[in-house]
Amino acid sequence: MHHPLEPSMGGGEVMSATVINKDSKLKSLPKFSAGESDFQSIMLGDFTYVDKTHFIKKWWDSGVKINLIVRPRRFSKTTIMSMVKSYFQSKDLKFLFGDTYIYKNASPGLVGAHGHVIPILLTFKDVNGKKPNKLYKSLYNQLKIIRMDPNYREMFTKYVKEYDVVIKEQGETLDDCEHLLDIITFFFRYIYTVTGKKLIILVDEYDKFLADAASVTEKEDGDPKYFGDVLDMYRSFLVNMLKDTDFVERAILTGVLPLAANSVLSAFNNAVKDTFLQSTYDDIFGFTYEEIAAIFSFDKNENWKEAIARYDSYSSGNHNVYNTWSIINMIKTDSGDFLQTEQSTWVNSGNTDWIKYSNNLTSEELSTVHELITGGEHVVRLNHDFSYQDRKDSLDNFLTYAFYAGYLTFTVQGKGMIGLAIPNDEVREAWISNLDKLIVVPNNAVRWDRVLRSLEEDSRSEEMLENILTELLEKCVSTWDVEERDRENSYHMYILGLLGSLVGSHDVKSNREGGKGRFDIAVMPLNNNGRQRNYVFEIKRSNSEKALQRDVDGAVQQVIDNRYRQFFENRNPMVIIGLAAYKKTIKVKIKVVPYKDPRKQSVRLTLVPLD
Repeated sequence: MHHPLEPSMGGGEVMSATVINKDSKLKSLPKFSAGESDFQSIMLGDFTYVDKTHFIKKWWDSGVKINLIVRPRRFSKTTIMSMVKSYFQSKDLKFLFGDTYIYKNASPGLVGAHGHVIPILLTFKDVNGKKPNKLYKSLYNQLKIIRMDPNYREMFTKYVKEYDVVIKEQGETLDDCEHLLDIITFFFRYIYTVTGKKLIILVDEYDKFLADAASVTEKEDGDPKYFGDVLDMYRSFLVNMLKDTDFVERAILTGVLPLAANSVLSAFNNAVKDTFLQSTYDDIFGFTYEEIAAIFSFDKNENWKEAIARYDSYSSGNHNVYNTWSIINMIKTDSGDFLQTEQSTWVNSGNTDWIKYSNNLTSEELSTVHELITGGEHVVRLNHDFSYQDRKDSLDNFLTYAFYAGYLTFTVQGKGMIGLAIPNDEVREAWISNLDKLIVVPNNAVRWDRVLRSLEEDSRSEEMLENILTELLEKCVSTWDVEERDRENSYHMYILGLLGSLVGSHDVKSNREGGKGRFDIAVMPLNNNGRQRNYVFEIKRSNSEKALQRDVDGAVQQVIDNRYRQFFENRNPMVIIGLAAYKKTIKVKIKVVPYKDPRKQSVRLTLVPLD
């Protein structure tokens, strides 16, 4: 039978990928297949592949039997696992790997292992673990993929007959799910028994259905025992498959969070965990700057440098890396303008479960989140011992969870402490658009895009905005006590939370440098619909009601004096929105400043008579 990874003998020419590394120079636009994670499909297609095969050598030569590799979603974990499977499964390495690093640089031990081990990839990324019947269906489909694989199909048929294995198409209980997992484990042992070759077990997104189960237990009407029951079942599966088993040569588990590791993998003394904090694989998951430079090396104008700033970047060991999903989706191959900017493809590919903590932060917690959103960092003691439910127990636990999920990056680390910061503008916008889940922002039907477009430099607009903001503040004052908080930060966060609904149609910035200082909030439309104006909010906390007018005048004048207009690269008019707040009272002042081209400004000359 023809091996699926061997070239066919039909004589037809096989398309092959263009393999590049950090030193490559391209003459034309690269082509990526966004969403394709199968290594063989990438290498046999007319695509560009950024060579990450040195992972295979690093991993094999490390000698580690069980690796847990933790990275955020969309950092190429699945493709890397598929690559490892393809390497050990291929009979003709040159066919898929001829132009890659590993083809010429494999160590003797790795060369000796090739052909003498059998790789099997389990991927749980599409598993639905929220109900037993859905989990069963997902596991059934995974088993179906294994038994339909040409490499194992005949063996699986013999296994079923020899051991009278019964596989139901539908299951309703966790016992049914456990039965399927047992079938998988016993079949892996059967492969070793029949072939005499040990297995390399690759488990992709190992934590997916545990996260699903946790989300069920966290609901008010959820089953409080469900997560624990799923965890026990899954732990038993991994122990039976990996702990001191004679049929497993190596194992790699990848996932987004290490949270389950303490519950699931604590039985394994030889399991090694790798996160962004370690340097072992720090240039593997994600693109380095040098790799991105190679991708865009055809661009003589170097427009890509400004474009990638939006996604810059995550600390990874001794490197900085960009998430591959955002970079790949920047490249547009169907028009002359090859760069798609201002996208949020990584953020939009996820959900908002990561930010579930509390919508009633304490004063100290509010100050911490404000510091992060405005470009600062926060030092936490990294907690490796908490479970999914514990992420809501403290702000540090929540921030650690956000770090592993990719919504924070580390700045420094030492003695069990790490500094955390928001990695880039794309992720910062996700924080802003989800602020209503961290602070009490009332549900309201206000269309802020329409409100902003309607603002004029007159008392009617000022009174309208005052009424809207005051009414909304009144609705949440019972749980959001501005009198006892760090007031100016509180008002800043409150306004940011209200404007969060604009993210996607507008560019919302906070605490950025412009002119001679830092503005509080800037809003710019991303499309050409309606009035094209820039908006700057400057917020002041007043010490008394009498001081409101003075402070709001000062807020507007500060924007003018500090030349915040220089922040905007377009020629749109600037609408200054000065806000002064005292307890629950808000004062608004609006000033519209038209764009003035500095190159066309008249120059006054003073003529001085000569003596």
